[in-house]
Parts: sequence; C-alpha cells; structure tokens
Amino acid sequence: MMNSKSTEMMKKTCKDHFFKAGQWFWFVFVYGIALIAFSSLIQKSFFAMILLPIVVYGIYHFFMRERIAFKEINYQIVFYVVSIVFAVFMFFVAYSVRVQIFSWDWGKVIRSASEDNLTDTTYFAIYPNNEFWYCILTFFFRMVHFIWPETGLNEFYLASIALGCVMTVASILLLHHIAVLIWNEKKAFFVGLMTWFCMPLWLWAMYAYTDIAGMLLLVVMLYCYTKAVLSEPGWKVFCWLCLFGVAASAAFSVKVTVFILFIAVFACLLLQKKSWKKIIAGIVIVATVAAARNLKNIFMSYLLDINTKA
Repeated sequence: MMNSKSTEMMKKTCKDHFFKAGQWFWFVFVYGIALIAFSSLIQKSFFAMILLPIVVYGIYHFFMRERIAFKEINYQIVFYVVSIVFAVFMFFVAYSVRVQIFSWDWGKVIRSASEDNLTDTTYFAIYPNNEFWYCILTFFFRMVHFIWPETGLNEFYLASIALGCVMTVASILLLHHIAVLIWNEKKAFFVGLMTWFCMPLWLWAMYAYTDIAGMLLLVVMLYCYTKAVLSEPGWKVFCWLCLFGVAASAAFSVKVTVFILFIAVFACLLLQKKSWKKIIAGIVIVATVAAARNLKNIFMSYLLDINTKA
C-alpha cells in the first residue's frame, strides 16, 4: 500500500517538475523572440535586456504561485489593468523606435496625406486600396490640423503613430470581448494576454497603414458576425449583418485579404440548411457591401475630388 502511494507521489512530483520546466522554457523562448525583435529596433538594446527578464519573472511569479486562488480573481478587472499597462508601454515603444525616413508604401501614403495632395497618381492607380487609406489619413490629418493649426509633416507623422497604436489596442480589446461572448471571462483573459504578447503587433503599431487598419476591420467583422449568431432571430440579426457588410466593404477597400472572412461567412450561410431567413441574410450582406462601396466612392469624391480609376 505504501509503495503504491509512494509511486503516485513520485509521479505527481515528476509531473509538477516537468510542468514548471515547460513553463520556464516557454517564457525563456518568448523572451528570446522579444529580445531579437526589440534589439534590432531599440538603439539601446541593453534596455530590453534589463526590462524583459523582470517582466517575464513577474508573469511567471504571478501565474505559477500555488497559493493563488484563481477562482477568486476578477479576470475582467485584471485584464483591463494589464491592458492599460501594456497600452502605455506600446505607445512608449512606438514613439521610441520611430523611423526618420518615409520609405516604402507607408511613407508615400503618409507624405501624400500630409500634403493633402496625390503626389503620385500612377502609384495610387496601381494600388487603389492605398488610395482609400490615403483618404482616411487625409481626413484624420485635417482634423489634427483643425485642432493644432501649426502642423507639418513631422507632427502629422506623430499623430499617425498615435492612430496606429489606438487601432492596435482597439483590436486587442475587441478580440478579448469576442472571446468573452463566445466563452467566458477566464478564457477571454488568456486570449487577450496572448494577444498582448504577440510581438509583431508591437512592431506594426507605429505604422498607421493598411495592415493595422485591416486587422481592426477584421476584428470588427468577426464581432458583428458573432453578435448576429448569438442574437435572437429577428431584426437585430439583420442589423448586425448589415454592420458586418459595411465593415467588409471597408476591409475590401483597405486590405483585400481581410475580405476572406466575408467569403467564409457567406459560404457558411450557403452550406447550412437552406431557409428563407438565411437566404435573405445572405442577400442583405451582399446588398450592404455593394451600397457601402458606393458610399465609399461618394465619400472619396466629395473629400478629395478623386475620380475612380480603372
């Protein structure tokens, strides 16, 4: 009997040690990836080397303490506190590692929008998605100029960094809320936490470009579809599907690859059991997308007097 208990205790001890070793390996791996990513951007790479181990140890110490009663944790409050800390740090990193040269597509769009002029019509004719994003940035820069009249290219660039960070934070918070709707606060907490530790988001947050805007529109589409699925049958479903169509239209104009979610949702409606409500829902989505694209063209023509290019 004692031998059996001893064997069980030994198995449990070994299991615990392997589990803790696995956790440490995971955090060291995350730290290594983060160090590689940030050291290539931050001039003082020792700052990352000093800061990240402290963060990693703090996270490990918080989650691996055996005496913590996880059932008593308010995951919603903890997540928003963590989000505030990470959001502030994201702004700090974005403004610390900003570039000095406006290169590639992002730089061309930023410079053109700040000048409120299509400096290269051939380029925007080839990349119509950048033309729409140029319109959005131009509208945003006009609001910045209205609030702060003495603005130039550098000030517009600083404002665009804030815009990129806000879109990134909004995407993470909305994704967390979607997880709450689908699962619960506890699972949503870990979804949001893993999203905050997604290093590419930190590197792209400083660029107010179609990648970040497309990510935000993708999450908005997912949120609208989730609300439509979870809503009681009736007018609310069609309202959420209409909003889904508007977001899909904007996503198609900004980042075509995001439109894949629209195709997936439409295919899902077709593959399910046919009913007149689902057929109407599909028609509503398609009609909304078409109407939103027409309104987008009107908006572009009104704002910038840009003719739609072939």
